[in-house]
Amino acid sequence: MLFKVAGRYRTRAPTSKHNAKKIDEWCGSGYEYMGQDPDLYRCLSEDLDKGSLILLHHYQVSCPFTGRTQLLRMSHVGNQNYLFGRKIGDLIDGSLISPMYKNYIFKISGACDRNGRPYHPGIYKIGRVRVLKEPGTFGYQAWRAPRSGCRRRKIVKGCVLDAGAAAVSLIVVKKGDQEIPGLTDQVRPKTLGPKRASKIRKLFNLSKLDDVRKYVIKRNVKIGQSVTPKGVKIQRLVTPERIRRKQQRIRESMKKAIKRQRDREMYEKRFPSTSSSTHK
Repeated sequence: MLFKVAGRYRTRAPTSKHNAKKIDEWCGSGYEYMGQDPDLYRCLSEDLDKGSLILLHHYQVSCPFTGRTQLLRMSHVGNQNYLFGRKIGDLIDGSLISPMYKNYIFKISGACDRNGRPYHPGIYKIGRVRVLKEPGTFGYQAWRAPRSGCRRRKIVKGCVLDAGAAAVSLIVVKKGDQEIPGLTDQVRPKTLGPKRASKIRKLFNLSKLDDVRKYVIKRNVKIGQSVTPKGVKIQRLVTPERIRRKQQRIRESMKKAIKRQRDREMYEKRFPSTSSSTHK
């Protein structure tokens, strides 16, 4: 979030509740709503005039139909508050973001502020919250844990978007009338397919008699001056070599069991008194 003051931009400004109330009137939301976020107060300046508030948003739009993503960097005046009060998981109209997204419907999948704090889904609150998190969960990486089983308080933000949202992730739910260049006009081929044999059969609707190795998704890799196709290594693939090794392991285990039985019988014949006492 940047503020234009006296012909230049400031990233941080002194606190002023008067300007917070004034900006709140432009944005059309309640004063208590704006006052719950301490990050917003640090961005307020006493020298701001009406219309000088500039909000910079980064929109990462992804289209699951084509497998492509697009990053938009757009600036809005403070009175355009169509994201204020929206929650993660809500559906919004694409025309609110840009005219090129007319009749598009997006789903808010995530967001973060300029400090990198994520908006936690499921916490219906505005502003920052200290949540007790376990390692490996949202907002707490597993490798940062000093030991197993420990929990720590992590600062996250509620799922309700406010003026501090700097980056918002969107997913295309419904396509509009026009194609968006670089997002919906071209389908990105799937370079990495499933590795497990059963999942490959499920993807191509194959039977157990079909050869799965012929249906591996491959991609062209340039090595030096030559281009060679490269595919994944199939896991859990039943081959004649694997069957032979399994039968060999079974034969070896049966030989060991027979040998133990013979050794036991020879021991009982050689030491009958010891064997009878052990059975008692």
